[in-house]
Amino acid sequence: MKKAILWLILLLTVAALCVILFMPGPRFKDVIPDLPALQDLPDLPGNTEPPHAEIELIGDKEVVLEYGQDYTDPGAEAWLVSADGSRQPLAIEPSAVDTRKLGTAEVSYSVIIDGEKVAGVSRTVTVQDTVPPELTLLGEPGDPDYSALDNADGDITDRVQRTEEADRIVYTVRDSSGNEASAERVKGPILEFEGGESVQIPADYRFFEPGVTAVDMYGRDLSDRLEVTGEIVPWEPGSYEFTYTVTDDFGQTVTRTRTIEVVPAEMPETVLQEKVIYLTFDDGPAETTEALLDMLAKYDAKVTFFVTYSDPRYVDMIGRAYREGHSIGLHAYKHDASVIYASEEAYFDNFDKMQEVIKEQTGEYTRIVRFVGGSSNSSSAAFCPGIMTALAEDLTTMGYRYYDWNIQPEPDDENVDLDRSFVTLRYGAYEYCEAGEEPPISLQHDTAGWNVFVVERLIQWGLENGYTFKGIDMTTPEVHHPISN
Repeated sequence: MKKAILWLILLLTVAALCVILFMPGPRFKDVIPDLPALQDLPDLPGNTEPPHAEIELIGDKEVVLEYGQDYTDPGAEAWLVSADGSRQPLAIEPSAVDTRKLGTAEVSYSVIIDGEKVAGVSRTVTVQDTVPPELTLLGEPGDPDYSALDNADGDITDRVQRTEEADRIVYTVRDSSGNEASAERVKGPILEFEGGESVQIPADYRFFEPGVTAVDMYGRDLSDRLEVTGEIVPWEPGSYEFTYTVTDDFGQTVTRTRTIEVVPAEMPETVLQEKVIYLTFDDGPAETTEALLDMLAKYDAKVTFFVTYSDPRYVDMIGRAYREGHSIGLHAYKHDASVIYASEEAYFDNFDKMQEVIKEQTGEYTRIVRFVGGSSNSSSAAFCPGIMTALAEDLTTMGYRYYDWNIQPEPDDENVDLDRSFVTLRYGAYEYCEAGEEPPISLQHDTAGWNVFVVERLIQWGLENGYTFKGIDMTTPEVHHPISN
């Protein structure tokens, strides 16, 4: 039943459409006019886009420069952009900027096509001055006694303000950008202590001023006018005070004091070496020193020379011995106990002279010493009681090492027995090396030519038995005698 009804509705609908389509009257095509062909349609807005220019800055849009600073413009890039998106580079005409003109300027970048500006961008460039003027105090009195230069304003000496105070003169100047500089002169001489008003120095046989300068308020040197008062014993630890006074051309005087503290010098640790023999020779150089050096060179054996200036003709042997690797120690300038031991001052005067000879020959001062007669000599008591005790302490405080001896192969009489001397040397060297308590250190003299033969025999024996011959240095343990004065 339902199907029959649906078919009836469908037939009625089709019949109605046929009536409408085929009945007389206007038709659909008569109602809608003919349309033009697509290619005949007029251009409508937005259908195409004409070419246009695009321009972009390279770098920052705002730049800050210091006055006079070189400016390299980073530039810009420009393109002609077509409707299809293709891009062609265009030339740009930038404007210039003067970095020697304070203030803010614009650098513009334009694209010109057919004589017409079609696009443009700009960059802000600020030129500033933050550098203070250069204020110079002249080194001589004058009117003015100063000058001022500014990087932007030029000479601005006439803008300097001078203010005089109780102890100083103050100068100030300001440039047109507000930058300020100042300087001052201290009235009266100026004393400057190197190291400050309180310094420490190691004990030594000489005193070297730690350093002081004196100038007037114009910076002119017054050091030759310094008056110094105070005393120091440079080898004795303690506190000493010095007073320095100077007067300038204007009659102004300044006085200052400084405290100098003398302290014991530092010394390296000593090391006892196994099977090392230390041969030492006093009182030279002499005529026979050259033969001794020649023999030692054959075996590459090293020894120690405690030198004097007793015979200036052979002083160059000191330099040769040093260059060949031998140790140089100080004995005396003049081998005269009555002069050397007259006082501590007399000893160090003699000491100083010999140090200068050694420095001239070797390029350096020595720090190893042997007393004339050894530290145990009693003859010095006739010249200055207690001097050996004082000198032994002084040298140790100053960082020197003094060496006595524990082997003495030379006879006390004039009869030289080479065999006995050799045996004495060999036995002593062997015994002290075996005991291992102190190094074997001999007392010999390069003024005695026969020592060359004795020493050569000892070196041959020592090398055959594994011993080494070295010169004394600051790490060699000291051998000391009991002090009797």
